[in-house]
This record gives sequence, C-alpha cells and structure tokens, in this order.
Amino acid sequence: MISLNSEILEIKFSGGEISPSKISLTELSANILLFEKLVKPIVETQSPGLELEKSFVGLHELGNRSISLRYIIKQHKTTLIAAFTFLVECISSNKIEQLPLKTVDEIEAISKFNSKYSCEVQFGESVNNEFKTYADFSDEYVTQKISQVRGDTTIYGEIEWIGGVTKPTITLILTNGEKIDVEVKRDDVLNWKPYSNVGIVGEAVWKGKDLKLTKLTAKEIFEFKKLSPNEGFGYLKGLFSKYTLSTDNT
Repeated sequence: MISLNSEILEIKFSGGEISPSKISLTELSANILLFEKLVKPIVETQSPGLELEKSFVGLHELGNRSISLRYIIKQHKTTLIAAFTFLVECISSNKIEQLPLKTVDEIEAISKFNSKYSCEVQFGESVNNEFKTYADFSDEYVTQKISQVRGDTTIYGEIEWIGGVTKPTITLILTNGEKIDVEVKRDDVLNWKPYSNVGIVGEAVWKGKDLKLTKLTAKEIFEFKKLSPNEGFGYLKGLFSKYTLSTDNT
C-alpha cells in the first residue's frame, strides 16, 4: 500500500534525449497541465462535482536532461492525494485499465511522448526537497501492458454523475457495480439526470490482459426499468412460453 503525505506531488521526465531545447512550447505547455489531466478524471469519479480550480499550483523545473513538474496542493489535499495515490498504485501494479478512460488516454499520450524522446516518466512526491519515486514507466509501457479491441456494445446501469463542457461525460455505475465514463453528446447532458437507469449503445474499447471495458462513446441512450428477481423470472418465463409448444395434452 503506497502512502503519500507531502503537499508537493511530482511528475518527472528524465533520461534518453529529453532536453528543454528539443521540446516545443506546445509539448511543454501540455506537460505543465499534466497533473490536472491525469488526476481530474479520477477526482470526478471519486468525488463527483468537486471543482479543482486553484486547488494546486504547478511549477516546472528544466534540467539538462530532465523536466520536473512539481504541484503544490493548496486546497482539497486529502482528495488530491487520494486520487494521485490511486493513479500511482494502478501504474505500479500494472492495472491502468482500472483508471478512468480520460486518464488512460493521457497515459497513452505520455507513452508516445516518451517514445519520441526515449525517456522515462516517474511519479512521486517531494519530501524535504528530495524526490521519492513510487511508480515509473518507459515508452514501451502501454504497448506491453495494454491490448485493445474495438466494437459496438450495449451496457446498462445507473447514472452517478453527468456533466462536462468540452467533453460531455456520463459516469455510469454498471449492473455489476463497476463504473465507467461514457462520452456523450451535449443534448444527452440536458436530457438525462443522475440516478436514472439507462441502457447505452455505443462504440466501445476493451483494454488490458482481461480486455476490460474502459471506454464507450454513446450513440444512443434509452431508459430501462430494473426488475426484481421475481419480476425477472416472470419475464423470462413469459418469454420462454412464447417460443415453446404447450405439452399439457401429451
């Protein structure tokens, strides 16, 4: 069990051909915002509705062959550390398929960045100005740990959270208790509300060794009624009787 306590969380790129002189301003800007991109989707899952604006300050230090990003927590310390710890534990245990799809997509982007510069990314905290690493991966991480299958599917569950501006999203609690973020259209955000039981038809991505469903882009959303065990049995009994012949007189 990883335990982070510092108010300064750090993400560091090092080794290979990494150098501030070779990195474009666009890449540098994207990396400065990296903490928010990785952690915000986790916070949205663990603490729906919590706003992270001004919760932390990101500082970057450029070395000869490294980029060190330090994030000083100003608000919501417990929440942010819990989310970052979950991220680190998933990476260190090779279970990134358990992360929200937006976080996984960002890790894939990091892997491409690492591949371009043949470097390594490390996740940890700064304690007394010393960096403690808890997880790391190189450019080969995603290709080694994630297999991927795409296709259409239908899932069922209860809406836990719905919102977003640039990428409207529904957090759905599936019937087996797991959660998944579903990308939806803006109209879907307006038409549905939390605690609704829905079925969602969409384009899915299954990843990981066990091909876990990690991403769904909705094409259609419809309401469905949850049945009790007795109601479910009665429905199946009625459905069965429609397709079998009566044997009462045999």
